[in-house]
Amino acid sequence: MKVLVRFNSWSGKWVLIAGLIVFVLCLYARAIDSTPVELMRLGYFDLLQMANPRDRISHEKSSVVIINLDEDSLTDLGEWPWDRRVMAQLATNLHNAGAAVMVFDNIFAEDDRMGGDAEFIQAINNKNVVLSMGGYWRITDLPDENPLIKKIGVLRKGQFESRLFFPTVTHLVRNIPKIEAATLGHGVSSLFVDRDGVLRRMPLIINYQGHLYPSLAMETVRISEKQKGILVEMNSAGITNVRLKNGVSFPTDSHVRVWVRFRPGLSSHFVSANDVVANRFDASAIKGKIVIFGSDAVGLGFTATTPTSSAMSSIEIMAQHIESLISGDYLTRHNYVFVQELLFLFVVGLIVLVGLPLLPIRYGVVVFTVGVAGIIGFSWYLYTWEKLLIDASAPVAATTLIFVANMVIPFPKKNH
Repeated sequence: MKVLVRFNSWSGKWVLIAGLIVFVLCLYARAIDSTPVELMRLGYFDLLQMANPRDRISHEKSSVVIINLDEDSLTDLGEWPWDRRVMAQLATNLHNAGAAVMVFDNIFAEDDRMGGDAEFIQAINNKNVVLSMGGYWRITDLPDENPLIKKIGVLRKGQFESRLFFPTVTHLVRNIPKIEAATLGHGVSSLFVDRDGVLRRMPLIINYQGHLYPSLAMETVRISEKQKGILVEMNSAGITNVRLKNGVSFPTDSHVRVWVRFRPGLSSHFVSANDVVANRFDASAIKGKIVIFGSDAVGLGFTATTPTSSAMSSIEIMAQHIESLISGDYLTRHNYVFVQELLFLFVVGLIVLVGLPLLPIRYGVVVFTVGVAGIIGFSWYLYTWEKLLIDASAPVAATTLIFVANMVIPFPKKNH
């Protein structure tokens, strides 16, 4: 009865109307995932990573080593691309040092003008080598090639167009067939940035002209695990999981992406390519590791903004991505998380809308503060311990706006 009396007052009705308008607008903005809501969510996830990035580990414990085509290598061995006899020597020295997998984050798209293809093919033939393919979003003048042998199966629960859930590129720049045929692994190397220009998440599978290809990182994991195929599991809400035949699995979001849990930049183990070619490196630092050949040299490598760095080299990003997959220390958002977050926003907003006006201001402030802290704390727990990204920014923003609306038009004082 007291509740009805309070809401029947003139100012009480305006408080309820104002709060209700804010509540509905917040629900609508979250339901359509408007740009401000998305950017607020992405910024919140960045804060989580900045506050608690992936732990640094020693180079000895890291599973990935970068073979860096650095400025010294260009000075001593000449401009890129090198004679592939040089690349053959590099691959041979890495293999002899006991590298578990050799990954080339560059594309051998043309015949070697120096005639060194035969030596390079011999050096990488039937070894654990993964080649990169470049995904582009515009048509190029390069001829299309036949698809690679199918390695990816899709397990669907329900009838729907599964290709809609896979990130798509309009063209692939691939390696020349004779080099491609000599290697066991082929993966798409493409960086997908969000609309604010920050790189946070990486797809494990790419769609090109209806054919599915593994990403460079996913293919590296497949080769390192000595598996022949990849299975993608999905339901009507999108992708749920990517797994190998041996049971190693990677929960993903609905568009087959994982969120990289970054370390601060320059945390990987770099070895100069020049030192590898000259065979003057520590072989024990290579044995049993995944080695990635790439470059952070000016004009060859490029950088991207990540949650932990304003300019991280692409080869460092790839190394951290592969390492996080190998170690299982990556982040994800399940394909049903949108419905969960929208429902949570509805419940929290409704409680604040109806319950907050019934409390004295001093108690309302306490309840509001504790509630906001609880929402953020729960999200922090899931991020830290469960490696799940749950958005706390939308319910906190909605709760705050409803709280402010209650403060603008206070209830009349109770008559004694």
